Amino acid sequence: MHKVCAILPMMIKRLVVIFSISVLCFLSFFFGRYIGDRGVGIALNHTQLMISFHHLQEYKKIKHAIESGCTDLAQTRLDYRIDTEKMLMAGFLQDAANESAVDYIELRDEKLISELKEHEADRNKTWDFPDCDENRAALSP
Repeated sequence: MHKVCAILPMMIKRLVVIFSISVLCFLSFFFGRYIGDRGVGIALNHTQLMISFHHLQEYKKIKHAIESGCTDLAQTRLDYRIDTEKMLMAGFLQDAANESAVDYIELRDEKLISELKEHEADRNKTWDFPDCDENRAALSP
């Protein structure tokens, strides 16, 4: 009986150490996950900010072209933006589409999904933007 009493405190110490290590591992996992998720969220927000900034710059250029009477330039810029967005969306849908993304698009534009699935992206395509002065000269009598 004396041997059992001597072993019991040692077993309790081992169990406490094992439990403490398990709790520490558990807490470090969730802390790491929190930090990782936070980093992904920050990166996602940063990416969204850059995309929004680029779109805003394009919208300003189109607005300026319209206000300056450069309709050909505005139309070309709009065509360019539409083509670029279609190319990106088509690439996503053709490579890694998921049901929620398809549902999101179909809810807003029923015909776009089939158009994007058949869209062939020409990544070598170049765009020539007409000069605004040439555009105005063509409009004047």
